[in-house]
Amino acid sequence: MQPERTGEPMTNADAQGHRDHRFLIGLITGSVLGVGAMVFGPRVISALREQVADSAKSLGRKAQGVRDDVCDVVAHGAQEVERYATEAKTEHAARTGTHSAAHHGTPARHAR
Repeated sequence: MQPERTGEPMTNADAQGHRDHRFLIGLITGSVLGVGAMVFGPRVISALREQVADSAKSLGRKAQGVRDDVCDVVAHGAQEVERYATEAKTEHAARTGTHSAAHHGTPARHAR
């Protein structure tokens, strides 16, 4: 509250009174906030801890799903590579006749 202005300058006593009021209001506000933090703090921390744990579990499940998908893709790719390699080997053997030579125990001749 400001003192009523009468045109007279503010005295030191008036200024000191204003500082005392502001200090008292700050002290009361800090006390109320401190009590509120002590009362509601544990609940808030517990809820926050629960949210973090749930988020971590969810992230773990998603990561496991991605890992499984990657494993499936890699396994499928390996099968495809093996199939292409077998086909290429069979075609090469058919063109050069090395398959039958290797089958009879005769060393295969390589075309140059």
